[in-house]
Amino acid sequence: MYYLFIVILEGCPYSMSVINLLDSFKIKYKYLKVIEKDKEKFKTVEIDTFPQVYLKKNKTNDTLLLGGYTDLNYFIDLFIKQEYYEKNIIKFQNKYNLWQKKPILRLIEIINQKYIHYL
Repeated sequence: MYYLFIVILEGCPYSMSVINLLDSFKIKYKYLKVIEKDKEKFKTVEIDTFPQVYLKKNKTNDTLLLGGYTDLNYFIDLFIKQEYYEKNIIKFQNKYNLWQKKPILRLIEIINQKYIHYL
């Protein structure tokens, strides 16, 4: 099972914006709040800002970086309340070339979880 994992920085307006964005769409996520003095421990070559948005897979170390607030907002704008559209998948892959189709589909499921209706 996949889930969104967010690393937020205490007092960071972008971190609060990402939480507000997810909450406004009732998108489930897990987060880790980092305090100012520990923020350097969470910076990497891939991302050195906050928030940091990841797609993670339960019971494994599989983690895929989506990016920050702007990246998450872009993804939500592209896929929220949407059916599967190949052109949107390709558009996303062109911008985020490390993402394969399966993780994109899992992320689409996560952000639309409340909109999925089972028959």
